[in-house]
Amino acid sequence: GGSFELALRIQDEDELWSVLQRFKELWSLQELILLTCKCKSIASDGGPVLDQASALHRRLRIYERVLEADGPRQGSWRGVEDQCVGDPEHLLKRLSGLGAHKLVLDVAEEFCVSGPILQELEGAALFACLSERPVDGGGVPGVT
Repeated sequence: GGSFELALRIQDEDELWSVLQRFKELWSLQELILLTCKCKSIASDGGPVLDQASALHRRLRIYERVLEADGPRQGSWRGVEDQCVGDPEHLLKRLSGLGAHKLVLDVAEEFCVSGPILQELEGAALFACLSERPVDGGGVPGVT
């Protein structure tokens, strides 16, 4: 409610970042994205607030994309955050099954998932990409 409108008026980067951290659980995903954008726009170049706001903004955008791809299952951005932090491999497998291969790679990179699971999912993405070429039944373009 009112805390969001007040936060929009703040012009000091440290104060805005502090308020954002304190009240972020109360705000919607879109409100948080807006406030992180504002925080980035008023933050000093190369400063810690810019780095932290940029990192949070990047994660919020990933949560938004996960909700678009797998919304009914997730419910809210907080549920997505819990999965990204707590069980990213399970989330990655589900997103891969939905065909959201770019999102799989972005989530894996942001939440430092590597190893066999990522190789398996990258292989599945490559296979799906090569299999989607309807003209000649798949394969690498230009190679016969």
